[in-house]
Amino acid sequence: MITSIGYCMGWTSPINRKLSDNSTGSEILGQPATNEELAWVGSLLNIGAIFAFLYAARILWGVGVGMTFTISPMYCAEIATNEARGALGSYLQMFITFGFLLVYAIGPFISYSAVAYVGIAFMPVFFISFFFMPETPTYCLLKGDREAAASSLCTIRGRSRAAVEAELSLIEADVKASMEKTASFKDISRGSNFKAFYISCALQFFQQFCGINAVLFYMTDIFASSGSDLEPAISTIIVGAVQVAASCVAPLVVDRLGKRPLLLISLCGTAVSNLLLGVFFLLLDKDSAVVPSISFLPVLCLVVFILSYCVGLGPLPWAILSELLPIEVKAVVSPIVTALSWLLSFLVTKFFPSLDRHVGFLVFGGCCVVSLVFSLLVIPETKGKSFSEIQMMLSGKKKEEKTKDNAMKR
Repeated sequence: MITSIGYCMGWTSPINRKLSDNSTGSEILGQPATNEELAWVGSLLNIGAIFAFLYAARILWGVGVGMTFTISPMYCAEIATNEARGALGSYLQMFITFGFLLVYAIGPFISYSAVAYVGIAFMPVFFISFFFMPETPTYCLLKGDREAAASSLCTIRGRSRAAVEAELSLIEADVKASMEKTASFKDISRGSNFKAFYISCALQFFQQFCGINAVLFYMTDIFASSGSDLEPAISTIIVGAVQVAASCVAPLVVDRLGKRPLLLISLCGTAVSNLLLGVFFLLLDKDSAVVPSISFLPVLCLVVFILSYCVGLGPLPWAILSELLPIEVKAVVSPIVTALSWLLSFLVTKFFPSLDRHVGFLVFGGCCVVSLVFSLLVIPETKGKSFSEIQMMLSGKKKEEKTKDNAMKR
């Protein structure tokens, strides 16, 4: 399912050129698409309003993407151990990049309809495979079914009932503590909940305003406008392959290095890449004599950008979101944060094509620098911590203080 999302998000990169071409564009739409229409096609994945058949398809795609990005991080966080939670959350980004690479690799060389048929093929595979997946132990406990929770945990861990009993008791304690509270929108503004909320929103802002969707949706156009000697379609495939390789690295190192260091490294790489791309397109607009000698720069910068994004900014905001929020607040906050993410994505993908290339990339680079400072000063490290320990950290309590509070309540 996640690979399918990557496929649909990367769909615009090869398809835009088909829609705007005088021959294929007229065959598909009746006339070649304008730049304004292509901007809507790219951005309407993220927001809803039906103007035409193609727009409607992108909106429905976006509804599915939004639902999946709300549920998948929560599901992964609830089935993972404390030690493997970061790695499992990072796999979401890895499978998205498989989808991007697939559509980048086949999109330029097959027909418009064939691209759609390949995308459709993901659905029966997902439905059949996910039918056999268990509910999370947390969900079963929230429904008051301890036996179902135990059975789920045995299936997920591949261990006996006796072997999972200790972990089940810890999960049950967290669930019971959350069930004593009822979360509403008002609760978001209180204490550690508000801190978790604004960190989650900030991470989504950083993720979108590093320019990732502008790059992914319009990568082929960016290469074409750069004047690089390398074919735009081939350049896009190269960057897609780098994206997959980089996304495979994050699950291997995130639980060793921690999320915060990876996020800082990621922001440094995306900031430098964006700023260099901004300078390159500024020189290109000025018809600088130095441009032919640095025509390799767009490919190099986008490779570094994708590499940096995939080890931090891509997977970690969603993984951190699922960790920072207490159980009773997740259902309220997750849809808000997800909606914010896709609203920001809409703004970036809709208005990036209308900006001068150098302005867009310089703005993205500046946002990455601001994000780096914020992450350095505000974002906590959650590596190896349980959900209850993370809540204590957000509230400023030490473990000893929490134990004392619980003893006094008893």
